[in-house]
Amino acid sequence: MKLTDWNELHSGLFKNTCAEQLEEEVTYLHEVDTTFYAKVPQEIRRCFFLDGNAVNVLLELVSWRMLDSGRKREVTEWFAINQQVMALYLGLSENTICSKLKELQKKQFIEVQRRGRRNFYRLNTTLNPYLVLSEALHAFLRHVYSKSNYDVVLEQMEDLDKEAYREKQDLFREVVAMAVLPTIRNKDFYQPYARRIQEDIRNAAVDETGMLSLVNYHSIILGLCTELSDKIERRVRLLDGTAS
Repeated sequence: MKLTDWNELHSGLFKNTCAEQLEEEVTYLHEVDTTFYAKVPQEIRRCFFLDGNAVNVLLELVSWRMLDSGRKREVTEWFAINQQVMALYLGLSENTICSKLKELQKKQFIEVQRRGRRNFYRLNTTLNPYLVLSEALHAFLRHVYSKSNYDVVLEQMEDLDKEAYREKQDLFREVVAMAVLPTIRNKDFYQPYARRIQEDIRNAAVDETGMLSLVNYHSIILGLCTELSDKIERRVRLLDGTAS
């Protein structure tokens, strides 16, 4: 077995930048490779129930799933990727990669199948209960968290009322953030809803077009929104000093 000559390798890799040169030369940087960009699904990038490392690992799997030597894979296809390769690409430790893969499997974002010494993966990013729940929460927040552009409303108000209205809206927006964000990151809060949505997905009916119909989805999300609305209302009363 021939051993690698590290001195020779080092010299070969860096001879253009490290070797002494008799006269100054222009150094050209490599252009950024723009031949392939992975599309980042918005619902994955901002999913409430995945931290930054889990999102990065999942997006890496998404990008590997998309192309195989130039061939676009089908969504249902299994594919393999080495955890060490993922660690190198993402700048994470192999322990972190392993931990996040287990988390993604537990939360049903991926299926894992062992074949010999390799793990094969298949994605579930369409009917994943945590993505469904996260998107419902984003819809709720868009509804209750009013935008900061008050111009249309303020134009119709008396000058004396404008400042009071602005302060009231700013207070309510602050209350929404204070009441909702800690709540939806609490496992005791979101896991029961995720389990109910998962059960609804399992029992979904298929219509004539092949689309799944979630029978209990609306009642589940109504309960979710009602619980969050109650928390917001209690926090508003507490700040106003009207809590009973």
